[in-house]
Amino acid sequence: MTAATDPERFGWRFWLISDTYGQLMTPWANQDELVDLNMSDPIFSNPKPAVTATCTGGHPVPSPFCTCGIHYCPGAETFFQALNGGFLNKTVDRELVAVAFGVAGGGVMFDPKNGDWGGIRPRRASSFHVLGLMLPETSSWQQAFEDRYNIPVIKGVDLEAAKALERTALATLFMTTTDEELDILMDDHTTIEVLAAYMREQSVIVKDLLDMMTTHHAGMLDLESRLKALEGAE
Repeated sequence: MTAATDPERFGWRFWLISDTYGQLMTPWANQDELVDLNMSDPIFSNPKPAVTATCTGGHPVPSPFCTCGIHYCPGAETFFQALNGGFLNKTVDRELVAVAFGVAGGGVMFDPKNGDWGGIRPRRASSFHVLGLMLPETSSWQQAFEDRYNIPVIKGVDLEAAKALERTALATLFMTTTDEELDILMDDHTTIEVLAAYMREQSVIVKDLLDMMTTHHAGMLDLESRLKALEGAE
């Protein structure tokens, strides 16, 4: 394994556990909005469960104009600082919170909102590939998640357990993933596309502004000449 991987692509996010279905849900979802973790992920020969983002705006994800994308927080310490700092909705039952460690695929950008997660600015990506999962001590779904997703699943949601899970998951990833697969994972063409679109939009905005200023300037010159003409008539 020789390929280097951007450390900012690795990170943490949380889901809620549906006790009814034994599946994960997006944190702000209704009970019937279950996460579709795709096990036929084409990136890895040894498939990892992944979720891919889309946006109703119809643009590539992530986009500099939007908050779309799969949000995650690099670094276990940073994530648990946010998790324990009150960024979870107060109505969320902590006994239903599942924490996932994974790697972002495709384009990666900062969230456009500052301090979105307890004062910490998360990243957002085209896709997120789950490498390990942490469940509450009281959860009865450990075996089910292990069987379904074929990833390490441990009980206990705390920083020390997270560090141990991260080491195990990274070791497994780099032992079972080829350089070519990592290159595909880190393909940032989406980022390039949306940045190009952003620059095009900005150039249009700048052009419109210059046109407005030119028009305004012409109007001011016209007004000045009219005033001088009036003064001369007097």
